[in-house]
Amino acid sequence: MNTSRIFTLGLVAANQATALRARARRATALSALCSLCTLLALPAPAQAALQISANGRHLVDEQGRPFLFNGDSSWSIFAQPSWEDAKLYLQDRADRGFNFLGANLLEHRFSSNPPLNAAGDAPFTGTPFITPNEAYFAHVDSVLSFAAERGIVFQLNVIYLGWVCGDQGWCNEVMAASLSDMREWGRFVGNRYGGYDNIMWSIGGDTDPSPVADKMREVVAGIREFDTDNLMTAHNVRGMQAITPWPDETWLQVNNVFSFRTALYQATQAAWENQPIRPFYLLEGFYENEHGSTSQQLRAQAYWAVLTGGFGVMTGNCPVWHFGYSSTWCGLTDWKSELDQQGSIQMAYYRDLFMSRRWHLLVPDVNGDLLTAGAGSWGAEDYATVAAASDGSSLIAYIPTERSLEFDTSVLTGGQVRVWEYEPADGMATLIGDFPKGLVAIAANSSGDRVIVIDDASIGFAAPGTPLATAAPTAHAVGVRLLQNSPNPFNPSTQIRFELTHASRVRISIFDASGRQLRVLTDESMGAGPHQETWDGRDSSGKELASGVYYCRLQAGTESLGLKLVLLK
Repeated sequence: MNTSRIFTLGLVAANQATALRARARRATALSALCSLCTLLALPAPAQAALQISANGRHLVDEQGRPFLFNGDSSWSIFAQPSWEDAKLYLQDRADRGFNFLGANLLEHRFSSNPPLNAAGDAPFTGTPFITPNEAYFAHVDSVLSFAAERGIVFQLNVIYLGWVCGDQGWCNEVMAASLSDMREWGRFVGNRYGGYDNIMWSIGGDTDPSPVADKMREVVAGIREFDTDNLMTAHNVRGMQAITPWPDETWLQVNNVFSFRTALYQATQAAWENQPIRPFYLLEGFYENEHGSTSQQLRAQAYWAVLTGGFGVMTGNCPVWHFGYSSTWCGLTDWKSELDQQGSIQMAYYRDLFMSRRWHLLVPDVNGDLLTAGAGSWGAEDYATVAAASDGSSLIAYIPTERSLEFDTSVLTGGQVRVWEYEPADGMATLIGDFPKGLVAIAANSSGDRVIVIDDASIGFAAPGTPLATAAPTAHAVGVRLLQNSPNPFNPSTQIRFELTHASRVRISIFDASGRQLRVLTDESMGAGPHQETWDGRDSSGKELASGVYYCRLQAGTESLGLKLVLLK
């Protein structure tokens, strides 16, 4: 585990949570409209409600800061894990920089004893939706509060309907309920959770809601009697956007995409082109350990979503999403061992990359004007998605496969552009160089998929993946210059040279092409000035490595730079 990255993300989450809790909790003890609503809401944490940005394209927090969704699927968190395990999961997600989780308020199938929670508490003492059980919802309160303290927002599915309205969810119970029952349920959840500003309401789940649309509208109306602030979205069947069955519903403020397309960027770009404009995110695509997904597919869908105009993505892992209730879905039940698998690690790199640039200003290149050579084929998995910031500060492209490229950088400000290569598999950034603004050619790279970041050089952005602002105040920023190793290619050893503008702790690590760490060359405090380390082509055990491409990562303070090393025997 990259402890410096986890520490940085933890500081960011703590900083955000502190700011969010500063807001006084909205009053939720409204007059009861019915017998159901006599169960008053317990004290809720003070979180800043997310709102839609002025241009309608993304979300912002209470202080107006763009909020990039770095999400995980935790659908069964209120029913399957114990309280201690729920806390373990939430702390782990916060430490890794996740800030958004999907969860079903009521479980119907995906837990060991549905709809009971791990303590044996049922959500209802009698008829569904009109006889809520205080013990069950007190546990939900605790989970939401614990998450709020860590800067985590929940997409709260108030009634999971289930795949094609089958027995996975509550669709049959909804059909049997009256309109007034559903209004009562909306009032209950709106009254109890409307004061929690770390939620975004969600309606439906894994189905076309048309057969029960009138019942769902009653739930929405009941919620809105108590909460007019928290945003709303919908969770429909695969292949639908949130707005597809609800095209004219004013309550649906946030759109999303649910798609298993291998060329998923087509679905997300369609969401960008919708009118009227609604902000959107990737609700669900491929999950880790399901449907034969690969690590490259998982990271591709995250970059595709943002570079086609989305404000984030919710990923998932089996068995994490159901907390190991059954091996049916992927043959795995040990969810704790899956928390640090490649899917989670790559999401940290995704977050770092976009947070290091003005991601909220990105406008997709829907006409294909910016990548003049090497774009790939529209509709194929090799298609490159490109977006440029509306202020001309940066251009970012996700390149799924090896190829030569040519960019038209005339949309950027300034006379010189700075070109970086960012590895989405390991978060390593490599400076390619500075060039006059205009057409810029970039050679092929044998490492597979990559992200190209091109900046207006005069702005002086740090390497991609380095935060725009440090999470904690420092006396000065640490400037790092990493020089090309010499010789390169090399055999048997090479010198890695770098310069520090200020004293800093420096860690230099060597990785293979798959991202596996082979050796730490140094991890110590160093003074300002020039330095060099020698790598002798061996791993941490002293074993000589074979010829091939290796990577060096230098970390100093919040900065992280990389080099490609070629060992040639």
